[in-house]
Amino acid sequence: MHHVLVNSVIGYSEGEFKWKMTAMKQIMRETGGVKIPMTLKITPGVLRIAGPLLKHVKDPLALLRRFPFLQDVIHSLPMGKQQKLVQDSRLFWLLVRNAVNTQATFRPSQGMSTMLGSFDTWDMGVTQAEWIARAKKAYMEKGTFLDDGGDLGCGGTFENCHLGYLEGIYLYGSGDPEAVKASAEIIEAGCNAAIEQAMGIPIAAFGTVMNKRFGPACHDYPRYLSRIKKALDPNTASDPFFYAEPEDERAAV
Repeated sequence: MHHVLVNSVIGYSEGEFKWKMTAMKQIMRETGGVKIPMTLKITPGVLRIAGPLLKHVKDPLALLRRFPFLQDVIHSLPMGKQQKLVQDSRLFWLLVRNAVNTQATFRPSQGMSTMLGSFDTWDMGVTQAEWIARAKKAYMEKGTFLDDGGDLGCGGTFENCHLGYLEGIYLYGSGDPEAVKASAEIIEAGCNAAIEQAMGIPIAAFGTVMNKRFGPACHDYPRYLSRIKKALDPNTASDPFFYAEPEDERAAV
């Protein structure tokens, strides 16, 4: 498979939904796409068995590409109630954090925010995810944050998995003063943990104040940002807030 996509089809009427599904099937027929059934549970055990066998098959999905109706047959197979609930829940959370149209249709809370997030190894992403899950737990138990199971990271791997990125999303009510206060607390805690536990420069580390805060722990990088900003934009024609102020070079040395 060259590309694996999760596509959410939402219709505001039965007719609109059927039209969209028909259009999506036509696109898949024209491009050789295949629907992967939700009834198919891929586990590490299955991959260990199937992996060596599939190495000898040029296109494991060739039959489904040639006879698209088989995809509908597989999708129509019954699944247990518990398995369906698990699959629906997993798909819902996946789409809520990644698909704009799903976010607009389903709003589990009034607001969301994020913390940590740094381009590094995928091991670093896992380390951040573990910290985030622990940090959110107390707030979820009190009902301050929406209980998302502790796992609502957003990120992925790049450069053939040599580079990874993950940030921790949490959901809260922006109209709840206690939740807003908790949001500020957990972001601050994430910044402190990033420095103390060497978890990289987080997504919130931008601007002069945060640059100065993280600079001493990260090779004093703000001085280079300031030099670049001064060289490319000495008159500050572009808002420097998300980058760095073009500070006096003597102060940046």
